[in-house]
Amino acid sequence: MPDHPWQQLPFEGAIAYFRDKRNVDTDSWRDIQGTEYDAAFAVAGAKGALLQDMRDAVDKAIAQGTTLQEFRKDFNRIVQTRGWDYAGDRDWRTYAIYDTNLRSAYAAGRWEQIQEGKASRPFLQWRHGGSRDPRPLHLALDKQVFRVDDPFWQTMGSPPIGFSCRCAVFALKQRDVDRLGLSVTEGPEIGSVFKDSIVQPDPGWGGGHGRSTPETRRNLLVNITKRLHPTLAMQVEQEARFASLRMSKEFGQVEAAQLQVIRDRAASIEAEIDDLPRADGLYSVIEEIGAARPELFRGLIDGLGDLQASSIVTTTTDALVLNHLATAPWNLRGMPETGQQLRRAGSRLIAEVARESIALGYEGRIRLSPSPEVASFYLKNGFKAEGDRMVLTPAAAQQLIQQYP
Repeated sequence: MPDHPWQQLPFEGAIAYFRDKRNVDTDSWRDIQGTEYDAAFAVAGAKGALLQDMRDAVDKAIAQGTTLQEFRKDFNRIVQTRGWDYAGDRDWRTYAIYDTNLRSAYAAGRWEQIQEGKASRPFLQWRHGGSRDPRPLHLALDKQVFRVDDPFWQTMGSPPIGFSCRCAVFALKQRDVDRLGLSVTEGPEIGSVFKDSIVQPDPGWGGGHGRSTPETRRNLLVNITKRLHPTLAMQVEQEARFASLRMSKEFGQVEAAQLQVIRDRAASIEAEIDDLPRADGLYSVIEEIGAARPELFRGLIDGLGDLQASSIVTTTTDALVLNHLATAPWNLRGMPETGQQLRRAGSRLIAEVARESIALGYEGRIRLSPSPEVASFYLKNGFKAEGDRMVLTPAAAQQLIQQYP
């Protein structure tokens, strides 16, 4: 039997929760607090490539169910390769990274399941984890039952709510409550006294795991960058904007507000006057098409939720047809505040469409009819001319996908 619930894999909810985070370089564990961990992956003092290596090792542990011993081997390799002079004992440090991230991801996945099933199981019971050195508050909460929608689960959060916390929650039906002779009460408020213990999570914890929406995660990242040292803030912004680009199959997933963000930013970028109305009008057309025919719309969303590239795609008997492709204006001219660019957003979107072509049985084939002035762009991305059309072959599609994993 697995030693931990996350070794009963794959648990897609935990995997998705962890992979939706953005790397945040930090100097101290105090740089990230509470619900900010819904949006951020951080290892105190780790930055850049070192932090990414740690993230890969944690991701492997969550996705493959690797043990703490295996994680420690990865940790030793990373430390040796990157030359990291970390603080604290090696066994304690590796346990803290491994246990905290895996328990939090598992709890977030469970919270999603709890929300999906709360119509039939509307109650949650706190169960103490049996620690040899228990926290008094956790013991006081043992076997307490509150409604799933009780504010307690949002403010205090569900376990874990501290380092090495092994408590858990169990969803109950009304008949479970009746059969066990339990009482459903209101959860205590943060700062109040409950059975001689002050109700508060451990420092750096609280607010639960997996509670935030895409919009709140975006705001959390913005708040983090405001608080960090300017150098770290720039790195966080770059990571959030350029990493983990993802596909949006339906226009409804791209809020209309994001289109307004594109227009606002385009208006703030120095460019020729006739360029800006064209960009604004282009996205107005996309908005109309996406709203009317969402099955045609494909969008590339960055880590902050902004629409970076978009396309209109239709199907035929032998290929996907790319009828339209556009890139957000600042990808060509640079971000107005940082001067950085999201390079090759259009190419990345084509790679995503190629993946979809494979999934639909077209083996990666994409067909289009480009205007002469943009034909060179598609040639650079592996398309071949066939008369007045261009085609991405299966072999070229595989190469493009490998280039943009």
